[in-house]
Amino acid sequence: MNLLYRVSLWSYSTWFLMIGTLFGLLLMVATPPFQSPDEQNHYARAYHVSNGGLMGVTQDNLLGVIIPPNLIDLYFGAIKTEAGEIAGHPDIKFPLHKFKQGFSFKINTTDSQFMLAPNTASYPFTFYLPHAIGIALGKTVLYSELGIFYSGRLFGLIFYLLSGWIILNNSSKPHQEIFFTCLLLPMPLFLAAMYTADTVSTLIAYFAITYYLTLRQEAIPINEKNLWKILLIAFCIGLIKPVYVFLSALIFLLPFSSQLSNLKNILIRIGVIAISLIGVVTVTLLGKGSQVTMRSDVDPNIQLAEFLHHPFKFILLSGTYFFDWMPDYYTGVIGVLGVLDTILPGYAYYLGLALMLFLILQKNPEEKTFLWRELGLLSLAFVSCILATLLFLFITWSPTKAWIIEGFQGRYLLPILPIILIVFRSLIGMNIRCSKAWLIGGVFLLQVITIYTVINRYYIPSQWFAG
Repeated sequence: MNLLYRVSLWSYSTWFLMIGTLFGLLLMVATPPFQSPDEQNHYARAYHVSNGGLMGVTQDNLLGVIIPPNLIDLYFGAIKTEAGEIAGHPDIKFPLHKFKQGFSFKINTTDSQFMLAPNTASYPFTFYLPHAIGIALGKTVLYSELGIFYSGRLFGLIFYLLSGWIILNNSSKPHQEIFFTCLLLPMPLFLAAMYTADTVSTLIAYFAITYYLTLRQEAIPINEKNLWKILLIAFCIGLIKPVYVFLSALIFLLPFSSQLSNLKNILIRIGVIAISLIGVVTVTLLGKGSQVTMRSDVDPNIQLAEFLHHPFKFILLSGTYFFDWMPDYYTGVIGVLGVLDTILPGYAYYLGLALMLFLILQKNPEEKTFLWRELGLLSLAFVSCILATLLFLFITWSPTKAWIIEGFQGRYLLPILPIILIVFRSLIGMNIRCSKAWLIGGVFLLQVITIYTVINRYYIPSQWFAG
């Protein structure tokens, strides 16, 4: 009990740094190159940014990036083994000699080559700045291809850890445990140790949610001191995936200023949402003129027309689709690692569920009670983000004329996960408190299971367990 008491004395931000650093570094090193979703395209985009390429390059109406030609050689050399391609084949392990080869390869910086990467070249360069800084520094001191690759991964992880620490330190006390857990689930920490744009999206969403909740908790209205922060957050929300722009509506959680009329209070909030929309327009204009073809069997114009003619059919389809696949989305939130081909042991998902229930049922007595209209606003923002994501995938990723929705993954729920936890805790939470050591211990154990799963997936031959 003395140990539990000592654990409870340390802040959530301190525990986040310790657990995140330990297991983030282990995941970064243990996961072979290009063994996370679209990491080859994310790496190419980050490398392009490190060379000053702030926007994607259009060639023959296709969107991509300009990179040294042997970066592509590194990609194909990493994912191919004598036994075949690693991704999608859990029985194929990563040969350790490929690490030696990768560290011996030198990047050819004199030549360049176009690489098709529509799913990453269309993102703002800001998503890749942490990785690009690591790559740029790596190029000055390392010279080896694989060394530079891991340098970028390292700086992406450092950015995640520092941002998470800031988020937790600026979060109101009643909500810290929720963001601590969400930041240290296997999936977000795994992605933070890889090349991806999802990490920045999640962090910006968490910055916004925590800031609005903190101002609401402390009953601080919009004023001259915090308005610039609110406007900056609103603009950044617009810069991430447009489907999360509904998070700007959380500005209506803040109390009205007694020094302003109700009309001015409302106009300020509408202005904040408008700033988010300006961010969306900014991202759209940056990609203007690039006709991106994501799939040959998809015609976005036809799909958009289908939606406009049958909007209620789409809403019904979305609800059915989402609830039918909810178990898969849950596993994606907790963690489906590798190139979405590495499943955690079943008990890991039960442990994740236990942590979620822990957060929901233990209502913090210090938390200011949410009004029904506030819970409605939070729920509406959550549902709107999901519907917007499904609509985007219906238009851009689902086969033409087919009334199905393809491409939705559980990790897309990570930026809005704290919202639904807060809503459920407000509805069914109880004013009981257990030591936070149990929550921290559960998160730590979940990360132990995660690193074991990664090592087993990529390095331990399956015949070791045969018979």
